[in-house]
Amino acid sequence: MGEGNFARAVRQKVCGAGEANQGPELVSVPRPGAAEPGSVVVRIIARPIHPFDRIIIKQSFSIGIFDKGEFVPGSEGFGIVEEVGEGVRRVKKGDRVVPIFLWNYFSAKQGSWQDFVTVSEKDVILMPHDISDEDAAQLIINPWTGYGLLKDINAPKGSYVLQNGAGSVLGRIIIKLAKHWGIKTINLVRRDEIKEELKSIGADEVLNVTKEDVAAKVKELTNGAGVEGAIDMVSGSQTKLAAACVKSGGKVFTIGSLESSDSVISVNDLARKVSHSFWSLTAASGDMQELMAKEIPELFQAKIIGSLPVVAKFPLEDYETAMEQAEKQARQGKVLLVG
Repeated sequence: MGEGNFARAVRQKVCGAGEANQGPELVSVPRPGAAEPGSVVVRIIARPIHPFDRIIIKQSFSIGIFDKGEFVPGSEGFGIVEEVGEGVRRVKKGDRVVPIFLWNYFSAKQGSWQDFVTVSEKDVILMPHDISDEDAAQLIINPWTGYGLLKDINAPKGSYVLQNGAGSVLGRIIIKLAKHWGIKTINLVRRDEIKEELKSIGADEVLNVTKEDVAAKVKELTNGAGVEGAIDMVSGSQTKLAAACVKSGGKVFTIGSLESSDSVISVNDLARKVSHSFWSLTAASGDMQELMAKEIPELFQAKIIGSLPVVAKFPLEDYETAMEQAEKQARQGKVLLVG
Protein backbone atom coordinates (compact mmCIF):
# COMPACT_ATOMS: atom_id res chain seq x y z
CA MET A 1 0.00 0.00 0.00
CA GLY A 2 1.00 3.64 -0.40
CA GLU A 3 2.95 3.12 -3.63
CA GLY A 4 2.44 4.32 -7.20
CA ASN A 5 -1.05 5.61 -7.83
CA PHE A 6 -2.36 4.40 -4.50
CA ALA A 7 -2.10 5.60 -0.91
CA ARG A 8 -3.06 4.32 2.53
CA ALA A 9 -6.01 5.31 4.68
CA VAL A 10 -7.48 4.00 7.92
CA ARG A 11 -11.25 3.72 7.56
CA GLN A 12 -13.97 3.08 10.12
CA LYS A 13 -17.46 1.96 9.19
CA VAL A 14 -20.32 3.79 10.92
CA CYS A 15 -22.33 1.06 12.61
CA GLY A 16 -26.08 0.93 12.48
CA ALA A 17 -28.26 0.20 15.51
CA GLY A 18 -27.51 -3.30 16.76
CA GLU A 19 -24.68 -3.74 14.25
CA ALA A 20 -21.33 -5.00 15.55
CA ASN A 21 -18.44 -2.55 15.37
CA GLN A 22 -15.72 -4.32 13.38
CA GLY A 23 -13.15 -1.65 14.12
CA PRO A 24 -11.06 0.34 11.64
CA GLU A 25 -9.11 -1.19 8.77
CA LEU A 26 -6.20 -0.09 6.62
CA VAL A 27 -7.25 0.27 2.99
CA SER A 28 -5.69 1.30 -0.30
CA VAL A 29 -7.20 4.41 -1.89
CA PRO A 30 -6.43 6.35 -5.08
CA ARG A 31 -3.64 8.86 -4.66
CA PRO A 32 -4.89 12.43 -5.14
CA GLY A 33 -4.62 13.71 -8.67
CA ALA A 34 -3.60 17.22 -9.70
CA ALA A 35 -4.61 19.86 -7.16
CA GLU A 36 -7.67 21.86 -8.17
CA PRO A 37 -7.48 25.67 -8.33
CA GLY A 38 -7.10 27.13 -4.83
CA SER A 39 -6.42 23.76 -3.22
CA VAL A 40 -3.38 22.15 -1.60
CA VAL A 41 -2.44 18.46 -1.49
CA VAL A 42 -0.69 17.65 1.80
CA ARG A 43 1.26 14.48 2.58
CA ILE A 44 0.52 13.80 6.25
CA ILE A 45 3.53 12.57 8.23
CA ALA A 46 2.46 12.86 11.90
CA ARG A 47 -0.92 12.44 13.61
CA PRO A 48 -1.61 12.42 17.38
CA ILE A 49 -4.19 10.00 18.76
CA HIS A 50 -6.65 11.92 20.92
CA PRO A 51 -9.28 10.46 23.28
CA PHE A 52 -11.86 11.98 20.93
CA ASP A 53 -10.45 9.93 18.04
CA ARG A 54 -10.75 6.72 20.04
CA ILE A 55 -14.29 7.57 21.13
CA ILE A 56 -15.62 8.13 17.62
CA ILE A 57 -14.05 4.86 16.46
CA LYS A 58 -15.55 2.86 19.32
CA GLN A 59 -18.91 4.66 19.45
CA SER A 60 -19.36 5.90 15.89
CA PHE A 61 -23.07 5.10 15.84
CA SER A 62 -24.12 6.01 19.36
CA ILE A 63 -22.59 9.49 19.43
CA GLY A 64 -24.15 10.40 16.09
CA ILE A 65 -21.34 12.48 14.60
CA PHE A 66 -21.49 10.81 11.18
CA ASP A 67 -24.23 9.43 8.98
CA LYS A 68 -23.94 5.86 7.79
CA GLY A 69 -20.98 5.00 5.60
CA GLU A 70 -17.25 5.14 6.27
CA PHE A 71 -14.96 7.82 7.65
CA VAL A 72 -11.24 8.41 8.10
CA PRO A 73 -10.47 9.20 11.77
CA GLY A 74 -7.95 11.76 12.94
CA SER A 75 -8.78 15.23 14.22
CA GLU A 76 -5.40 16.84 13.54
CA GLY A 77 -2.01 16.27 11.95
CA PHE A 78 1.05 17.75 10.30
CA GLY A 79 2.52 17.32 6.85
CA ILE A 80 4.37 18.56 3.79
CA VAL A 81 2.82 20.28 0.80
CA GLU A 82 2.89 17.80 -2.07
CA GLU A 83 1.22 19.94 -4.73
CA VAL A 84 -0.60 23.25 -5.07
CA GLY A 85 -3.38 24.24 -7.43
CA GLU A 86 -3.64 27.25 -9.67
CA GLY A 87 -3.98 30.51 -7.78
CA VAL A 88 -2.37 29.29 -4.54
CA ARG A 89 0.06 31.95 -3.35
CA ARG A 90 0.58 31.47 0.39
CA VAL A 91 2.25 28.03 0.34
CA LYS A 92 4.37 26.05 -2.11
CA LYS A 93 5.51 22.47 -2.64
CA GLY A 94 7.76 21.32 0.20
CA ASP A 95 6.37 23.71 2.82
CA ARG A 96 5.65 22.40 6.32
CA VAL A 97 1.97 22.90 7.12
CA VAL A 98 -0.82 22.00 9.53
CA PRO A 99 -4.13 21.34 7.75
CA ILE A 100 -7.15 22.47 9.77
CA PHE A 101 -9.28 19.32 9.74
CA LEU A 102 -11.80 19.98 12.47
CA TRP A 103 -14.36 22.13 10.72
CA ASN A 104 -14.63 21.52 6.97
CA TYR A 105 -12.90 18.16 6.45
CA PHE A 106 -13.41 16.07 9.57
CA SER A 107 -17.18 16.57 9.32
CA ALA A 108 -16.87 15.40 5.69
CA LYS A 109 -15.34 12.14 6.98
CA GLN A 110 -11.80 13.05 5.91
CA GLY A 111 -9.50 12.96 8.92
CA SER A 112 -5.73 12.79 9.24
CA TRP A 113 -5.27 9.00 9.40
CA GLN A 114 -4.31 8.73 5.74
CA ASP A 115 -1.31 9.51 3.55
CA PHE A 116 -2.74 12.49 1.66
CA VAL A 117 -5.44 15.11 2.12
CA THR A 118 -6.61 17.83 -0.24
CA VAL A 119 -7.68 21.06 1.44
CA SER A 120 -8.34 24.67 0.55
CA GLU A 121 -5.39 27.05 0.79
CA LYS A 122 -7.19 28.94 3.55
CA ASP A 123 -7.26 25.75 5.64
CA VAL A 124 -3.51 25.26 6.02
CA ILE A 125 -1.22 26.95 8.54
CA LEU A 126 2.37 27.45 7.43
CA MET A 127 4.75 26.12 10.09
CA PRO A 128 7.97 27.97 11.00
CA HIS A 129 11.05 25.76 11.09
CA ASP A 130 11.56 26.34 14.82
CA ILE A 131 8.36 24.44 15.62
CA SER A 132 9.08 20.71 15.65
CA ASP A 133 7.10 18.15 13.66
CA GLU A 134 5.79 16.69 16.94
CA ASP A 135 4.54 20.06 18.21
CA ALA A 136 3.10 20.98 14.82
CA ALA A 137 1.10 17.75 14.79
CA GLN A 138 -0.49 18.80 18.10
CA LEU A 139 -0.94 22.47 17.25
CA ILE A 140 -4.73 22.62 17.22
CA ILE A 141 -6.82 20.41 19.53
CA ASN A 142 -5.28 21.09 22.95
CA PRO A 143 -3.63 24.51 22.40
CA TRP A 144 -6.67 25.97 20.65
CA THR A 145 -8.97 24.51 23.32
CA GLY A 146 -6.96 26.01 26.19
CA TYR A 147 -6.74 29.35 24.40
CA GLY A 148 -10.46 29.41 23.59
CA LEU A 149 -11.57 28.42 27.09
CA LEU A 150 -9.56 31.17 28.77
CA LYS A 151 -10.74 33.75 26.23
CA ASP A 152 -14.38 32.76 26.83
CA ILE A 153 -14.03 32.90 30.62
CA ASN A 154 -12.45 36.35 30.13
CA ALA A 155 -10.97 36.55 33.63
CA PRO A 156 -9.33 39.87 34.53
CA LYS A 157 -5.61 39.92 35.25
CA GLY A 158 -4.87 38.91 38.82
CA SER A 159 -8.12 36.95 39.25
CA TYR A 160 -8.50 33.20 39.61
CA VAL A 161 -9.66 30.45 37.25
CA LEU A 162 -10.15 26.89 38.49
CA GLN A 163 -9.63 23.68 36.53
CA ASN A 164 -9.84 19.98 37.34
CA GLY A 165 -7.84 17.39 35.42
CA ALA A 166 -4.97 19.84 35.72
CA GLY A 167 -2.25 17.24 35.23
CA SER A 168 -3.34 16.51 31.67
CA VAL A 169 -1.62 17.91 28.58
CA LEU A 170 -4.48 20.38 28.19
CA GLY A 171 -4.33 21.32 31.87
CA ARG A 172 -0.65 22.17 31.58
CA ILE A 173 -1.28 24.32 28.51
CA ILE A 174 -3.98 26.22 30.41
CA ILE A 175 -1.57 26.82 33.30
CA LYS A 176 1.06 28.24 30.96
CA LEU A 177 -1.33 30.43 28.97
CA ALA A 178 -2.97 31.77 32.13
CA LYS A 179 0.43 32.61 33.61
CA HIS A 180 1.39 34.41 30.41
CA TRP A 181 -1.81 36.48 30.52
CA GLY A 182 -1.55 37.29 34.22
CA ILE A 183 -4.43 35.04 35.32
CA LYS A 184 -4.05 32.96 38.49
CA THR A 185 -4.96 29.27 38.44
CA ILE A 186 -6.30 26.87 41.06
CA ASN A 187 -5.56 23.39 39.80
CA LEU A 188 -7.28 20.24 41.04
CA VAL A 189 -5.47 16.90 40.91
CA ARG A 190 -5.74 13.45 42.49
CA ARG A 191 -2.02 12.76 43.00
CA ASP A 192 0.30 14.68 45.34
CA GLU A 193 3.37 13.75 43.30
CA ILE A 194 2.51 16.13 40.45
CA LYS A 195 1.91 19.19 42.65
CA GLU A 196 5.44 20.55 42.48
CA GLU A 197 5.73 19.80 38.78
CA LEU A 198 2.63 21.89 38.03
CA LYS A 199 3.86 24.71 40.26
CA SER A 200 7.16 24.68 38.37
CA ILE A 201 5.36 25.52 35.10
CA GLY A 202 3.32 28.35 36.61
CA ALA A 203 0.44 26.91 38.65
CA ASP A 204 -0.46 29.23 41.53
CA GLU A 205 -2.34 26.68 43.63
CA VAL A 206 -2.54 22.89 43.30
CA LEU A 207 -5.07 21.05 45.46
CA ASN A 208 -5.64 17.32 45.87
CA VAL A 209 -9.40 16.72 45.63
CA THR A 210 -9.10 13.43 47.54
CA LYS A 211 -7.50 15.04 50.61
CA GLU A 212 -8.24 18.76 50.78
CA ASP A 213 -11.32 20.90 51.34
CA VAL A 214 -11.25 22.55 47.94
CA ALA A 215 -14.30 24.80 48.42
CA ALA A 216 -12.94 26.17 51.71
CA LYS A 217 -9.50 26.82 50.23
CA VAL A 218 -11.00 28.60 47.19
CA LYS A 219 -13.11 30.75 49.49
CA GLU A 220 -9.98 31.68 51.44
CA LEU A 221 -7.93 32.49 48.32
CA THR A 222 -10.66 34.64 46.75
CA ASN A 223 -11.78 36.39 49.97
CA GLY A 224 -15.12 34.65 49.72
CA ALA A 225 -15.91 35.82 46.19
CA GLY A 226 -15.15 32.64 44.24
CA VAL A 227 -13.21 32.16 41.02
CA GLU A 228 -14.13 33.91 37.77
CA GLY A 229 -14.78 30.66 35.96
CA ALA A 230 -14.08 26.94 36.02
CA ILE A 231 -12.93 24.40 33.44
CA ASP A 232 -14.35 20.95 34.07
CA MET A 233 -12.66 18.02 32.31
CA VAL A 234 -14.07 15.37 34.64
CA SER A 235 -17.89 15.80 34.96
CA GLY A 236 -19.87 13.84 37.54
CA SER A 237 -19.55 15.16 41.08
CA GLN A 238 -16.57 17.28 40.08
CA THR A 239 -18.87 19.57 38.10
CA LYS A 240 -20.75 20.29 41.33
CA LEU A 241 -17.50 21.09 43.13
CA ALA A 242 -16.35 23.38 40.32
CA ALA A 243 -19.66 25.26 40.30
CA ALA A 244 -19.55 25.70 44.08
CA CYS A 245 -16.18 27.44 43.69
CA VAL A 246 -17.31 29.90 41.00
CA LYS A 247 -18.48 33.42 41.84
CA SER A 248 -22.14 34.36 41.45
CA GLY A 249 -22.77 34.96 37.76
CA GLY A 250 -19.60 33.07 36.81
CA LYS A 251 -19.14 30.32 34.22
CA VAL A 252 -18.47 26.59 34.34
CA PHE A 253 -17.40 24.99 31.07
CA THR A 254 -17.50 21.20 30.92
CA ILE A 255 -15.25 19.78 28.20
CA GLY A 256 -14.76 16.15 29.21
CA SER A 257 -16.21 13.16 31.01
CA LEU A 258 -13.32 11.43 32.77
CA GLU A 259 -15.52 10.52 35.76
CA SER A 260 -18.99 10.31 34.27
CA SER A 261 -21.07 11.15 31.22
CA ASP A 262 -23.42 12.99 33.60
CA SER A 263 -22.75 16.36 35.19
CA VAL A 264 -24.10 17.22 38.64
CA ILE A 265 -24.75 20.81 39.68
CA SER A 266 -26.46 22.23 42.76
CA VAL A 267 -29.69 24.21 42.49
CA ASN A 268 -28.06 26.66 44.92
CA ASP A 269 -25.40 27.46 42.34
CA LEU A 270 -27.97 27.80 39.58
CA ALA A 271 -29.82 30.23 41.85
CA ARG A 272 -26.60 32.26 42.07
CA LYS A 273 -26.72 32.54 38.25
CA VAL A 274 -23.70 30.32 37.78
CA SER A 275 -23.93 29.25 34.15
CA HIS A 276 -22.99 25.72 33.11
CA SER A 277 -22.52 24.59 29.51
CA PHE A 278 -20.60 22.12 27.39
CA TRP A 279 -17.70 23.83 25.63
CA SER A 280 -16.57 22.56 22.23
CA LEU A 281 -13.79 23.80 19.99
CA THR A 282 -16.00 23.06 16.99
CA ALA A 283 -18.21 26.01 18.02
CA ALA A 284 -15.36 28.52 17.65
CA SER A 285 -16.26 31.37 15.30
CA GLY A 286 -14.39 32.04 12.08
CA ASP A 287 -12.78 35.13 13.61
CA MET A 288 -11.58 33.12 16.61
CA GLN A 289 -10.18 30.42 14.32
CA GLU A 290 -8.20 33.04 12.41
CA LEU A 291 -6.91 34.55 15.65
CA MET A 292 -5.79 31.18 17.01
CA ALA A 293 -4.20 30.18 13.69
CA LYS A 294 -2.06 33.32 13.94
CA GLU A 295 -1.29 33.45 17.67
CA ILE A 296 -0.81 29.81 18.67
CA PRO A 297 2.29 29.29 16.48
CA GLU A 298 3.69 32.54 17.91
CA LEU A 299 3.11 31.23 21.45
CA PHE A 300 5.03 28.06 20.55
CA GLN A 301 7.88 30.12 19.08
CA ALA A 302 8.02 32.30 22.19
CA LYS A 303 8.27 29.12 24.34
CA ILE A 304 5.10 30.09 26.23
CA ILE A 305 3.39 26.77 25.54
CA GLY A 306 6.60 24.76 25.35
CA SER A 307 7.13 21.38 23.72
CA LEU A 308 4.20 18.97 24.02
CA PRO A 309 5.03 15.48 25.28
CA VAL A 310 5.14 12.53 22.90
CA VAL A 311 5.40 9.11 24.55
CA ALA A 312 5.59 6.87 21.47
CA LYS A 313 5.48 6.82 17.68
CA PHE A 314 4.04 4.08 15.48
CA PRO A 315 3.78 3.68 11.70
CA LEU A 316 0.31 4.39 10.34
CA GLU A 317 -0.24 0.71 9.62
CA ASP A 318 0.28 -0.11 13.32
CA TYR A 319 -2.72 2.01 14.33
CA GLU A 320 -4.24 -0.78 16.48
CA THR A 321 -1.17 -1.07 18.71
CA ALA A 322 -0.88 2.71 18.77
CA MET A 323 -4.49 3.08 19.95
CA GLU A 324 -3.85 0.61 22.79
CA GLN A 325 -0.78 2.56 23.89
CA ALA A 326 -2.62 5.88 23.62
CA GLU A 327 -5.25 4.62 26.05
CA LYS A 328 -2.65 3.33 28.52
CA GLN A 329 -0.43 6.42 28.41
CA ALA A 330 -3.01 9.19 28.04
CA ARG A 331 -1.74 11.07 31.12
CA GLN A 332 1.88 11.12 30.03
CA GLY A 333 1.51 12.56 26.53
CA LYS A 334 0.45 11.72 23.01
CA VAL A 335 1.08 8.70 20.81
CA LEU A 336 1.76 9.67 17.20
CA LEU A 337 0.99 7.81 14.01
CA VAL A 338 3.84 8.64 11.64
CA GLY A 339 4.79 8.08 8.03
